Amino acid sequence: MNRINKLFATLALIALVACNSEKKTTDGFRIAGKLENTPADSEVYLDEVAFTEAKPIDTAKVDKNGNYELMGKVTEEGLYRLRYADNKYLLLVLDPETRDVELNADTASIFKKSYTVKGSPKSEQMRELLNEINTRSESMQRHMAGASDTAAADAEMQKSFDAYQAEATAARQYVINYADTVSSPVLAIFAASNFLNPQTDLMEINALSKKLVTKYPNN
Repeated sequence: MNRINKLFATLALIALVACNSEKKTTDGFRIAGKLENTPADSEVYLDEVAFTEAKPIDTAKVDKNGNYELMGKVTEEGLYRLRYADNKYLLLVLDPETRDVELNADTASIFKKSYTVKGSPKSEQMRELLNEINTRSESMQRHMAGASDTAAADAEMQKSFDAYQAEATAARQYVINYADTVSSPVLAIFAASNFLNPQTDLMEINALSKKLVTKYPNN
């Protein structure tokens, strides 16, 4: 069984790196920026996220102004994470063309995905994907709260429940379309393995898997 099939079979919490069939070399990359609300001398880590483990790439300390700098090398497209206090992290997708990446974040509101990334288009796509999923999830939670409000009239509860179902269907279709059309295999696998349900979306997951296997037969 090839690597992509293993990913879809297990639906790991974080997808395995899906590499390009043509490997390349690089002189290395640099990730630098500012992490606001991070104490001076706090350590930050860069890990490569693989199928069974996270491989440490580099470690740095944040200075008194929140600045940091990390370095590494990439030979094929993969999933990485910039990890900081209490094992919180931001996800990146790096490839052999990656050179200088600027990533700035406010760690006090990181769950709102309030960060910026420049110099890595696929990492920016990851940020946009997570923002979209977060927005849709918040909308679904609001509708579900309305559907569970016993103080509301039955008609209003039903209206909220219908809105929740419609939002859930739209979110599912968004993920399917995203995974089917995004150019990065890492992003496609990440979206499908994290935001589709293998019990209800197995047909779509298998179809996406077959497309990736065909496109990247050596992985």
